[in-house]
Amino acid sequence: MTKTYGIGDYSALRHYFLENDYGDVYTYGSGFYRVQIKGNALIPFAFMLHIVIKDYFYYRFKNTITVILAIGTIVAGNFAYFVSICLFFMYIILCSKSNSRYAKLRKIIFGVFLTVILPFFITYSIELIIMKSNGADSSLGVRWDQFTVLINDLTESVSNFVIGSGLGNVIKIQTPIRDYSAYIYYELQSVYFLNQLGVILFTLFLLINLLLTIKIIKYSELCVLYFLYVSYAITNPYILDSNHVAVIIVLVTLSNVLKKMKAK
Repeated sequence: MTKTYGIGDYSALRHYFLENDYGDVYTYGSGFYRVQIKGNALIPFAFMLHIVIKDYFYYRFKNTITVILAIGTIVAGNFAYFVSICLFFMYIILCSKSNSRYAKLRKIIFGVFLTVILPFFITYSIELIIMKSNGADSSLGVRWDQFTVLINDLTESVSNFVIGSGLGNVIKIQTPIRDYSAYIYYELQSVYFLNQLGVILFTLFLLINLLLTIKIIKYSELCVLYFLYVSYAITNPYILDSNHVAVIIVLVTLSNVLKKMKAK
């Protein structure tokens, strides 16, 4: 069946992405398009990682790479990405060990910038939350539905709450939004892990993850990058998936490389 699209209609482009399983392209209006392709979750991580390592290694087109990764992050259009990157720059600037005049001036400029931009950021955040909450099948509506289903199942019994419902737990319930029978994919993967493991095992998992990160990755900048990745992945389906594994491999490898460089 042939589909027809009007001039100015981006449905053809979106249909092409969805049909070929590349991801999604959509807009909330105002002429700005969000492009969600496979591996999107690695773009903000790559941007922050590039900022950290560019002074350690020599390679060409550093500024060009920075701009490309920044544009890629913006086009991805995920609000959690922007929050994590803002936190990253706060860490880089405010936790700088340099006592030079330039470093102090940079902190002052950043403080003024933060004071000016904060009211606009709060306003934008509120508008975005309202927009994403519009309707049961909206982004936040779907996540709230998943959260409710998973937490209700978790608190159904003491054993579920303490030791979880088991790996691969299937919740046989149907809501106005979705039929969860034989459904193990959730945008809120972190809450699904809590449902499967229970409070005790989930807490133990978090502690082990924290300790291993500090022990193996070691460098504070790289540890911060890992926790920032987790911070934006926790509300998206990027926890313990191939993206998460790639982040761990990159950080562990880079930690070993930096260790050998400093040992010389």
